[in-house]
Amino acid sequence: MIKKTKLNSIFNTNLIIFCLVLCVLILFIIKPDTYVTACLNGLNVWVLKLVPTLLPFMIITKLLIFTGIPDKFGKLISPATKRIYHTSGASGYVFTLSTLSGYPMSAKLLSDLYSQGIVSKQDARK
Repeated sequence: MIKKTKLNSIFNTNLIIFCLVLCVLILFIIKPDTYVTACLNGLNVWVLKLVPTLLPFMIITKLLIFTGIPDKFGKLISPATKRIYHTSGASGYVFTLSTLSGYPMSAKLLSDLYSQGIVSKQDARK
């Protein structure tokens, strides 16, 4: 009984997604010039604004992680992060860089540090 309801909800979700995609395709067929220019504008913003902004932060943070800077910085800032946030010093490194670079980079940086075992699961959640 439970399996049947789960299958029905999955089917309903897939049906809704299919209908939405079909509507978008129909709109592309009806007015292609409007949507092609909108797509080109979106790509233009991505290439000229987003990539030049995020790419240097991505490269620099990867280099800093591989050189061991989070550990050194973590030892320096550890007393403050333990007292204020009850986390390790490496999470203070993530906090500091996230104030400089913004949300997408902080999530990526935290993910990298967690996958390398520098930040624990509990610290990553905090």
